[in-house]
Amino acid sequence: KGFPLSNRLRKEYALLGRLHEKVTNQRRDFLHQASAWLVATFAVLGLEQLNIRGMTALGG
Repeated sequence: KGFPLSNRLRKEYALLGRLHEKVTNQRRDFLHQASAWLVATFAVLGLEQLNIRGMTALGG
């Protein structure tokens, strides 16, 4: 970012930013649909907080 940006490069950066935003929105939508399906399908959901580091051979 220490160099001057041409108009063409500025437009390409903007295009890349929009593509990243599109992927982010697609991922968020999928997670929303999956969680909505889980809530609508099952009466009870159980969550568990796992200590992943403690479960691995090299963990802490």
